[in-house]
Amino acid sequence: MVHTDWHDSIMSMHRAGIEVVTVCLGNESLITRARNTLLRVFYEQLTTVDRLFFLDADCGIDGRDVLSMMNSPHDVIGAPVALKGLQPDGSPHLNISDPVNIKGGYQTVKHVGNAAMMLSRKAVTSLIQYAIQNNDVYTKTSMATNNTRQQPNDGEYYDVFKVSIDENKVYLSEDYHVCKTLIQLGYQVVIDPRVKTRHNGNHVFLS
Repeated sequence: MVHTDWHDSIMSMHRAGIEVVTVCLGNESLITRARNTLLRVFYEQLTTVDRLFFLDADCGIDGRDVLSMMNSPHDVIGAPVALKGLQPDGSPHLNISDPVNIKGGYQTVKHVGNAAMMLSRKAVTSLIQYAIQNNDVYTKTSMATNNTRQQPNDGEYYDVFKVSIDENKVYLSEDYHVCKTLIQLGYQVVIDPRVKTRHNGNHVFLS
């Protein structure tokens, strides 16, 4: 199930001139495995697509901002998304950590959530190669269905999006873990603070 704001965001991307390929996944209850499946689909099947963009089903973004992210010089770029809660002073609580201003109006961060994150094919390839080198590869068999829901193909998958415990004994979610891996691989994890997003719940949290 997706929010109407997510659907409107996809339509907005089309209006901005972006050739969008959406991938919907059925019969999957584990977010880490779902992200790994989408990563594999992008890497092995959508070989003519340049960028992988994750947008959570309860989020919204303007297509013009997505186009700006695509045209940035960065291989890893996210948009700050407000969590479903506020700071004590009423300001948004964004899903980023340790922002530092850099050239072009961007900021480097230690972590950013996957709610609105874009990866270049180069970055995806690096993540998959790193997973292979570390034997973080698993197999998955398609579930038999009556063909009413899309299923991933059988074969090998790369455990890129996984949880972990960092050197400070902090339990990292799959999006924070992948940011840590990308930094280890020499990439900057960047956000564009000028991009505004919407996070829908009982209240719409603005970034």
